[in-house]
Order: sequence, then C-alpha cells, then structure tokens
Amino acid sequence: MTMAQRELRLPTFFLLGAAKAGTTSLYAYLAQHPQICFAKVKEPHFFDDPNKYVQGPRWYVEQYFAGAEACAVCADATPMLHLPHMVASRLIATYGEAAQTLKFVVVLRDPVERAWSHYLDQVRFVVERETFARALELEPQRTLAAPLEWFGYFRDGLYAEQVETWLAHFSREQFLFVLNEDLKCEPVAVAREVFAFLGVETAVVIHADFETNVASQPRSRWLMRLISQPPQQIQQITRRLFSLHQRKRIRTVLRRWLSKPYDQKPQLLPEVANELRLRYQTDLQRLETLIGRDLTAWRQPRAVHSEAKS
Repeated sequence: MTMAQRELRLPTFFLLGAAKAGTTSLYAYLAQHPQICFAKVKEPHFFDDPNKYVQGPRWYVEQYFAGAEACAVCADATPMLHLPHMVASRLIATYGEAAQTLKFVVVLRDPVERAWSHYLDQVRFVVERETFARALELEPQRTLAAPLEWFGYFRDGLYAEQVETWLAHFSREQFLFVLNEDLKCEPVAVAREVFAFLGVETAVVIHADFETNVASQPRSRWLMRLISQPPQQIQQITRRLFSLHQRKRIRTVLRRWLSKPYDQKPQLLPEVANELRLRYQTDLQRLETLIGRDLTAWRQPRAVHSEAKS
C-alpha cells in the first residue's frame, strides 16, 4: 500500500456473503449501528468487477465512502465469498500488510436451499429460462464460458473449497462465520456478536422485525428482462443521464416494483434436492472442521418444501 493509499478511508470490514444466505438481512441490522458506515450502495462490486477495479482505490473511496471519515468502521457488503482467488489477491494488492487486519463476516446457509434461492432470483429477473434440474446440468459449461455470470448454483455452495482458499491468504482470526439458522432465530444476538467482533459498541438497539429479499415473481417478464438485461442503446443513454449510483438505485426500485409474491409457492423436487445433498457431502464435512459447527442437518437427505418447481 502506498502512502497515498494509507490516507484513503478504505473499508476494513467485508460482509462476504454467501449470496442468498441472509447477508441482506444481516446488512440491514448492522447498518443501524451509528459507528458502522456501509458503502453508498450495498454491493459496490469493486474487487470483483474488472472494470471498476482498474479505476483504483481512490476512485473506490470517492464513489462509495465519501463522507464516511468519522465512522469507526467502513464496510463493504458485496457477496464475494465464491471468488476467493480473484478477490483475495486484489485485497492484498490494495491493502498490502494492512490486509492482515481486515475483518470478514461470512453468512452460510444450507447449500441446497441457497442454490434453490439463487435459481429463483435468476428466474425472477428473467435471466434463467431453464428448469432447475436442467440449469444444474448446464452449470459446468456455463460457468466455464462466463465465470463471472451468476449461474453457479451448485458451485457457489461449495463453502469449504471457498473458505480454504480464503484462509490460505488470511488468518482464521480475521473471520466470523454465522449460520443462517442462527440469524433467523436470534438476529439481534447475531448482530451483537458481529459488533463485538468488529470492536464497536454492542449495546445498541437493533430493529429486526422486518423481512428482506422475500421470494417473488415478475409482474411482467418482458419488462423485468428489459430492466435486468437492457439493450446496449439503452445502457448508453442511461450512462449519459445518470451516475452509477443513480442507475443502481433506479434498477433496484424498478425491480422491486415489478416483483410480486408468488400466487402459489413452487416447490423444489425432493429427488433433485437429495441428489444435491449427496454432491455436497464431502465439502460440508470439511466445512464442519473449518468453522467448528455441526452441519448434520445440511447433509442429511430429506423431503424439501421450498419456493419453486424444478
């Protein structure tokens, strides 16, 4: 890290994901703390987006953390757990020796449920048109062809593989692992555990009586697809008219407006779920050792009642 970079107010805490594991809820709880300043948008995607990373750390701070100088902790909630090789090396290149003082919080969810929720999001945004079973079959070639596209339904739940890579770059003491079940049952207690981990005041009143990222479907598939994957001409026009933050906010608002609750919640076929559980067995056994938690409930095949049909 150069002298100029030391003077920047770079974030020191990263809420790494996993995506679709409850990080949006935890973000909403932690953001209520007066000593914690998250980026101006929840997910800056600086370290995992080559087009942003090339702009440099000063651009990152000016875009997302301007005015956060007085905060005890600056934080980035981009879900990057599934990209350890790319992100870890970029963090070390940006922070230098200070990278060993960063704090990381990881929320983990039953990987089968996470994969299913991931798929539903892609369906809602009209990005995914295949059945879940077919999407799993296509995943190896899709992720090989476009590794940064969000089609790694199975891959992104290989937590042990990801965590092991992170721990090859950073110490175990820099990480706090949270299970989705704990976050659902005791959200305030989990938030305070994170506060203690970050070294900020723990006796802060936190409101957790609300839901985030409720499963939903598009009101109009055509409009949702237009918002999620706009033609190049529209992208060029919006870039001229709106800043990066404004474009993200507009897209978020429009996506929310175009979403509605399911008329009838779809269900994941038990045979598809149990096949996934078998595929995750070895990884979950390694994960138990890495984080010191019993994950038997995640490993046992069972009938699954969830949010959509495969």
